[in-house]
Amino acid sequence: RLSRLSRPGRRVAPDAPVTAAEDQASLDSYVWARVSAPDGRSVQGWLRTGEGYAYTAAAAVTTVEAVLEREPLGATTVAAAFGPKIALSAGGELLASA
Repeated sequence: RLSRLSRPGRRVAPDAPVTAAEDQASLDSYVWARVSAPDGRSVQGWLRTGEGYAYTAAAAVTTVEAVLEREPLGATTVAAAFGPKIALSAGGELLASA
């Protein structure tokens, strides 16, 4: 959802108050992912992360803490090293998967 100030064709006075619901909606960030297998099967999902910069900082701290706890060897991805639920540990919310 776009904040009311960024919606095309909508005029709002610069000093118009923003409601709490509009303010919160403008802070939500979403991630969409789709994975396909060679046999044609696919799955997809949506993750709501809240405000993007805050989630990025939380994800970085969560990942560093996981590295210090488990000390994975070699180069790898965060999900491969710590599992896909690490995104939820950082504050993400899985909205839908299919």
